[in-house]
Amino acid sequence: MDSDVNYEGEISGSGNSYFIHYQAQNTVLPALYWIREQSKNAEIRVIKSEFVIDQDTLNVGSMMIKGISSSQAGELGKKFGLDLIRSSSAPESDKTHAVQLPRVAIYHTWFNTQDEGWSRYTFEQRGIPYTSIDKDDLKAGNLNSKFDVILVPRSRGTASDFIHALTPDLAQCPIPRPINSLHMASPTPALTSRVDQGFLG
Repeated sequence: MDSDVNYEGEISGSGNSYFIHYQAQNTVLPALYWIREQSKNAEIRVIKSEFVIDQDTLNVGSMMIKGISSSQAGELGKKFGLDLIRSSSAPESDKTHAVQLPRVAIYHTWFNTQDEGWSRYTFEQRGIPYTSIDKDDLKAGNLNSKFDVILVPRSRGTASDFIHALTPDLAQCPIPRPINSLHMASPTPALTSRVDQGFLG
């Protein structure tokens, strides 16, 4: 074997709505971000109580998707290994609620970058979009208008280390932000330093 073995999901049934029987598959969240990227008009809803489609009983937490084409549904199943059930029936509106995909930020500190790197790697491998933020973003404030979730990876050390980071002789060394970095918060080259947020942040 010289490559990964990937399951390609199947589509059963007929109709204009697609259902994902949620069973804690770890590809569901990346799939939802992918759907949103492919079709801004796609409607994604979570089922709040069991729903029966023919011989299938969908668990609480299963997904109902409308507004995607059959080709997009086929690609979704293959890309994320998800079986889709197609149907013309749907739960009553009060038995579902709309999905709001979280805007995620991952906090960067110079004191310890290894766990942050693994966090970013995991998100990128899963296809979950995020924004990298640092002490400048904390000082600027108003983060709740930009993000729903801020992940602060383990940085070891003490609270003082987290607040002040490196020693002054190392902290003032300017670091250029990469121009073509996929997830860095700034799209243009800029100088940042290794000084962390301090008490103001």
